[in-house]
Amino acid sequence: MTEQPTQDEKWMPLSAREDPERAAAFAVLHEEVTPLLAPLLENWIDQQISEKTTVLSPWGTGRRVIDDVWRMRIAAFLERPDFPITIAEIPIELYFDIIDFILRQGISANEHNKLADYLADGRSVWRVGAGGLERRVGAELQATADLMFASGSRAARYLRYAWQKAWSRNTDASGAYWDSVRAVEAAYKPIVSPNNKKTTLGIIISNVMDKPTKFRVRLQPGDNHDNGDDRDNVERIVAMLRLLWKSEFDRHGTDDETVPLNVSIEEAQDAVALATILVHLAQQGGFAAAR
Repeated sequence: MTEQPTQDEKWMPLSAREDPERAAAFAVLHEEVTPLLAPLLENWIDQQISEKTTVLSPWGTGRRVIDDVWRMRIAAFLERPDFPITIAEIPIELYFDIIDFILRQGISANEHNKLADYLADGRSVWRVGAGGLERRVGAELQATADLMFASGSRAARYLRYAWQKAWSRNTDASGAYWDSVRAVEAAYKPIVSPNNKKTTLGIIISNVMDKPTKFRVRLQPGDNHDNGDDRDNVERIVAMLRLLWKSEFDRHGTDDETVPLNVSIEEAQDAVALATILVHLAQQGGFAAAR
């Protein structure tokens, strides 16, 4: 059976595959709704809203108007009191925001896949996530995250929150970073200090460093296979944990005017990516208690 391409590995025309410049153009993702993508998204929005929220115009024009309650909900979500009463009048620049709102209400798997294909075919920077539209990331990191999300663990739920805040259309840098730390704490607590109800990332780091021989790392450099010493590898994991812990500089208040008030969204995205790898190592046996 031929493996189907993912949202991030879509087919491109032969002319692009044989022309490096055209291939590079096809690799560019678009931030906004392009003229070629607009009709596809208009049709999808029309179907979603029409099936659930429209009625015939009371003025006998035959035009479909959006149900008042739904129109007010969308207007409130978008903070647009002038939101139009008919689907045809919705401006293109609001398409992604409206799609984000519709996704939050829940859609069928078929409609989910249809929209995912439209966005991928239109080379949009946005993809369909669990809680709405999310910015695309590298396929490898996304696959690792999706594997974690599927586990349904407490750590996975924190990680899911972090992803939504880091790559959604309404980012929250500090919230994304905080949830990343919580995901790692939830993943490493059962391994490092299962009986401590007040375990924090700092305590996890301290406990591992106090007795590094109590833990093992699956990845083994060649020089470690012979001597059985896993301490260096454990300390490498601790270095990753410490990087995540120490870089959250807005965790506490400070009077130091040289310290930014909040982490940037780029820093938060780095933290979420790092947390994704750390959670993967903990939940897939890459870091574990020594036997």
